[in-house]
Amino acid sequence: DLSLRYPDNYILMGRKTYPELRDSLLKEFFTICPDALNKDYLKAEGKVIFYNKSEIIFRHLDTIAEAEIRSMNLGGAFIDQAEEIDRGVFDGLRGRLRRNTVPDEDKKIFMSTNPALTWLFSEFKQNPQPEYEVIEASTLENAKNLPVGYIDDLMKYPENYRRQFV
Repeated sequence: DLSLRYPDNYILMGRKTYPELRDSLLKEFFTICPDALNKDYLKAEGKVIFYNKSEIIFRHLDTIAEAEIRSMNLGGAFIDQAEEIDRGVFDGLRGRLRRNTVPDEDKKIFMSTNPALTWLFSEFKQNPQPEYEVIEASTLENAKNLPVGYIDDLMKYPENYRRQFV
């Protein structure tokens, strides 16, 4: 939404490793985002350019250099499976939310995560900052978007798995 709402925006979307980025995040992006919105996809650069001149760059976040993060001028970011990412990557991206084409209140980092005892739990649940928002949902609340039988299969898993992931 941020890439379409604000022309000349620059957004980073990332996942920890390149194979995960390629096999899940990119595939889902192109499933959700209609081709009609994309002016160009530069695969070698890991970049989608929209007709309004906004760009999304796709990066793996396991070996991303601190210098590369520091040189970015972002309007937003998205981290998929954030429980796998080091706190330093989050802090580095947070410090790059300075794109002047995006109002300050819309400069955000969105993250998806599974429950895990990482820095995210401490930062977002135990000691939440006023500018943070956590949205929690059960897999059961998403049933209409899942294949038939998926939830029934999950309910066959051990109790400790169901408590954490379902």
